[in-house]
Amino acid sequence: MDKPVLDEASIGDAISAGRTPVMQFWKPDYDPALLERLDALCQRHGPRLGVRFYGHAGGAFDAGVLRRLPSVQNLAIDRLERVVNEDAIGALRHLRRFSFGVATLDRPDFLSWLDLANIEVLKLAETKRRNFELGPLARATRLRDLFLEGHRKGIDCLAELPRLER
Repeated sequence: MDKPVLDEASIGDAISAGRTPVMQFWKPDYDPALLERLDALCQRHGPRLGVRFYGHAGGAFDAGVLRRLPSVQNLAIDRLERVVNEDAIGALRHLRRFSFGVATLDRPDFLSWLDLANIEVLKLAETKRRNFELGPLARATRLRDLFLEGHRKGIDCLAELPRLER
């Protein structure tokens, strides 16, 4: 399949059946009309609809595209080598589930500029430097499920998270 296809009926059927469908983008070819419809679905279905950006053939993922998805609550940005305009991730105010894996991101402060207040599930894959400062996770008071790969700096803050189960 060359371009992502948004099949709203199939998404609704999957959600009704208790599944979490995921709209995936594997290359930087984003149709503005499709993103607008996808954002409306994200607003309607909340975290029951996932959006994933991955691959991009070893090129950079331009996170600026996320400005077209302000309602996304379940987001995966993973299996990527590089990211640009990553500040757009910090502007997302509705995230409840977030998975992040960008190999070359060298931003120890990455978590400090994310809106962590509503995050319930967080997955942070290893980066080449493994240097994310975890201290900001103290603000993630709704966090109940956390996966960390390689990041340990400031890990003591996790002991204080009231809802962390796993």
